[in-house]
Amino acid sequence: MKSKMLKILLSVTIALTLWLYVISVERTETVQNFRNVPVILDGESVLEDRGLKIVSDTDLTVDLELTGNRSELNKLRSSDIVVIVDLTRIYEAGEKELEYSVTLPGTIEVVSREPQTINIEVARWVTQEVPVQLEQVGSLPDNYIVDQQNVTLDRQFITLSGPQSVVENIAMAKVTVDMTGRTESVEERVSVTLCDENSVPLDVSSVTVDTDKVLVKIPVLMVKDIQLQVSVISGGGLTAQDVTVTLDKTEITVSGSPAVISKLEDVLVLGTIDLSQELEGFTDRTYQVELPAGVKNLSGIEEVQVSLEMPEREIQSFDLSMEDMLDRVELQNVPDGVPVRVRENQQLTVWIRGQAKDLEKVMITDFRIVVDLTGATQTGMYEAQILVENVSGVGVVSDPDDPYEILVQIGESGQTTPAS
Repeated sequence: MKSKMLKILLSVTIALTLWLYVISVERTETVQNFRNVPVILDGESVLEDRGLKIVSDTDLTVDLELTGNRSELNKLRSSDIVVIVDLTRIYEAGEKELEYSVTLPGTIEVVSREPQTINIEVARWVTQEVPVQLEQVGSLPDNYIVDQQNVTLDRQFITLSGPQSVVENIAMAKVTVDMTGRTESVEERVSVTLCDENSVPLDVSSVTVDTDKVLVKIPVLMVKDIQLQVSVISGGGLTAQDVTVTLDKTEITVSGSPAVISKLEDVLVLGTIDLSQELEGFTDRTYQVELPAGVKNLSGIEEVQVSLEMPEREIQSFDLSMEDMLDRVELQNVPDGVPVRVRENQQLTVWIRGQAKDLEKVMITDFRIVVDLTGATQTGMYEAQILVENVSGVGVVSDPDDPYEILVQIGESGQTTPAS
């Protein structure tokens, strides 16, 4: 019994000792330091509504020296400490020195703080558009040019936001493309550089843009000089060497894609002068300059005036009777299985040109008539080509609007007869 009472007395003594320790130690006031406690900036949305924005570092912290009983301080974490700066009292841009509040749990109090105040920089925040300007540097190879009229940017303006003091100095968003040695068109997304009115790049690290690249398309064209000519067909007693053809414009400069221009000939034939259809020379006959699709005429010459000088020659008429000419008429491409013949009771007046001494030599037996009956199905007048053979320097001339024709009978009685 006595042993049991001693054990009880010992237990009470130990418990009392522990209780006295807690009372004397855990509730003892002490001091503890908390470093790098985050600062909450309250009211940033209010600043933005006022056209203001913090442009200094917003990752702010403070160091606090706190006092309280040992038990509470041992349980305290930095996340339990609320440090707040009220931004709603700011109405103007500039350097601001602001007090901050510290909220602590329980009976813990602040002994000291570092720094005493929070310093921030507030700027007037603006948004504006600036034009995009393209700068081309470098030179293309010879015979290549930029089609400046068709240079395009997918953006004419970009929108930027930032401190008013910075934004107000930005005059343009410049995109630069190096064209050195290029022989093909450019299609690239090019980075923008914000510059002042003198095209000098600015330090705009505090500025944001709605895009940092612009799609640039620069057509590169090949250039070529082309000679202009009119071809001459000998006939009517004259050769191309007998006449003089003069053009008031003899060359044009064209441009287009390299694939198109590289296929162009060096000479462009504007038209043809058939001497058998020219009774006399002419001046200022207009010929149009026609170019293939995709080729641009840089010279702007759309028509050329052509003159023709001919040597003096005499013109003489001959009346050709078909009855006398039957053996000198050649019918070509006659329909198969269909009777075809030249009507004998007709006469054709033909004009020939040449020097008088040569014209005197021409006889009716020197003429030959060629008629092409391709596709012919019925009796009718068909164009005839009249040739003078055996006498040099003499040829037939004709009016292109009134060609020579003879009557050809197709079928037994001249009725419409389908070709076989």
